[in-house]
Formats: sequence, structure tokens, C-alpha cells
Amino acid sequence: MLLKVKKLIIGHHQALTPAIDFTLEAGQSLSLGGPNGVGKSTLLKVLAGLKPPISGSYLWQDKIRLSYLAQELELDPLFPLNVQDFLKMGQLFKPSLEAQKWQGWQELILNILNLQNIQRASFHELSGGQKQVCGLARALRSQPQVLLLDEPFNHLDSKKT
Repeated sequence: MLLKVKKLIIGHHQALTPAIDFTLEAGQSLSLGGPNGVGKSTLLKVLAGLKPPISGSYLWQDKIRLSYLAQELELDPLFPLNVQDFLKMGQLFKPSLEAQKWQGWQELILNILNLQNIQRASFHELSGGQKQVCGLARALRSQPQVLLLDEPFNHLDSKKT
């Protein structure tokens, strides 16, 4: 079992959904659909540990590597950050070997996602699509077992999707 969700109720001040129950096994995918405001993003934030549920529980497999890509990637424009710095955010380096491993992985991600030409650009000056691709690169950085993607194709042009 990768994830077990039991009687989970999510929302802000009131429930957005009835109780949710499901189990996700390794190798399975889950996609959420529905109109605006029904709790898709809220569920992802709860499962990422960023927001508490109203009630119920969820349990991830022990020691799971999880990455979350938010629907919108906005940072304070007063915080100077280039693409390389943005990609490093959220990852704590262990010994220097980990840093060396990341260098190779970063080059691979930058190549695959075609970000080499903007890696020194200011994150705040990027288009919405470029920010989204950078967010995906950062989510892939930790080589996660699970990716929680909230509207991952938001802002992307047809060449990227």
C-alpha cells in the first residue's frame, strides 16, 4: 500500500467533500477532475501535508519520497532568485556526495525540460509556462516515488505538453 485514505473530509471552514476513502497501490495513478471549488487542490495540499484535514486520516507508506507541484508558483518579487536557486529550494543537502549527485541530475533535468538557456534568469521575469516547467523540474529533483501535481499543464503551450 502506497497511500490509504480513510473517511477524509477536506475543506477550509466547512467541508468541500463528503468523506473520501481510497487506497493507492505502488504503480497506480490517480487523477482528479471536477469543476472549480470542489476541493481538488485542497485534497492535494492535505495529502502533501501542507494543510490539515477537517477530519479523517491518510497514511503514506513509510519513508516515501513525495514531491508537490502547486497550481501557481509565486514568490515574493523582492526575494532575488534565479532559476538555479529556485531548483535548489526545498532540498537539504547531506554530504558533498549528495551535492555532486544533484549536479548531474540538475543537468539532466535542465536538458530534458529545455531550461539550459534560462537557468541564470530571474525567476520573477519568467513567463507563467516557464515557471511551471521550473516547478516540475524542482518537483522531479528529489527523484520522488510520488508526484502530487496540481494542474501541471497550467500555463504551458502545446510544445511543452
